[in-house]
Amino acid sequence: GAGSVLEAQGDNTSAGVSPGGFVILQAGNTYADAATSVINVAGRNGGQDGIVEVFGANLLDTTSLQSQIGNSFALLVNPYDLLLSLYPTDVGSLNFNVADLASYSQIDLRAVDNIELATKWTPPVSTGPAWLSLQAGNDLNLDDGSGINAGPNWTLRLTAGPASAPTA
Repeated sequence: GAGSVLEAQGDNTSAGVSPGGFVILQAGNTYADAATSVINVAGRNGGQDGIVEVFGANLLDTTSLQSQIGNSFALLVNPYDLLLSLYPTDVGSLNFNVADLASYSQIDLRAVDNIELATKWTPPVSTGPAWLSLQAGNDLNLDDGSGINAGPNWTLRLTAGPASAPTA
């Protein structure tokens, strides 16, 4: 609603860098927000900013959003297909270089249709609980030679198919 504030910022009390978080807003049908609302996923102490994903049938692109969205590494509206690769991150083409996701210990990426993994991905060592969730409305594709090699403390959740589709 109007004047609401949603924050998933890095830890300001951390002695080291602390990345921002992930925010996923999913409307079953129509998404509505207000110009006085704020979404903040800023990193702290030099940490990488977070990622915001918004799903709603009435949203065309980022210009459809009214909320003030401060300091995000990526802002995705109804991402149709996502590519995870070694190519440079380009939010316009919905490609993430997996190295750019290395500062996060909680990763949640969703796509209306497909998610493609085009490389080997080894999330960083985590001393505490960490998780990686990929959710595709159609297919989760692993190219030849690709894979996820998550070490201790990582939980993986890979979901694909119409029953798991984010609503756009």
